[in-house]
Amino acid sequence: IGPRSPGAGGINLVTISRALLANRRVVAAFKKSTHLSGLSEVQMAMLAYGGKPRPFKRYATLYREGATAKSFYVLVRGSLFLSTLNEEDVEYTHTVERGDAAGICFGMEALIPGVLRAATCTALADCELVVFSTSDLALDASGVEQLAASGFTATAETALCGTPIFRDLPSEDIAEIAPMFEFEQA
Repeated sequence: IGPRSPGAGGINLVTISRALLANRRVVAAFKKSTHLSGLSEVQMAMLAYGGKPRPFKRYATLYREGATAKSFYVLVRGSLFLSTLNEEDVEYTHTVERGDAAGICFGMEALIPGVLRAATCTALADCELVVFSTSDLALDASGVEQLAASGFTATAETALCGTPIFRDLPSEDIAEIAPMFEFEQA
């Protein structure tokens, strides 16, 4: 199989093991995501393959509120803080510990072209993430359609939750209402 030192030739089993573990966490995160629920396991694996591992240092800003969303992420290990300038919105902290089986998907508004980020995302600790550029999605045609449809519905649900008139509705009611809306670009 080969030596462990980089550049010495052979296969580095440590690197392969880390990549396989990260890939498992990514697919497990996809399975938990309502945005990706319409995809088959094969499509999720295809999508996971297209992600690019990327470390972020503590206090690094991954994206800012109001920026155009072009990528979504899976937190493989670390802790993130999502905040918004809107005083009525709740701030969230997402944490994935070293031994956790699944990561956490976030930044899914990027599935809808031209949508702006609803929050600022900052690393609270050193993080391991997998970044998915929406322009590089590795899916077949039916997977892309399913992803776009579920992404729009989830984005509509998030927007409804942030609208004062809908804020107090149960999540089941918002899930029923969201598909009635259409996305229009300004």
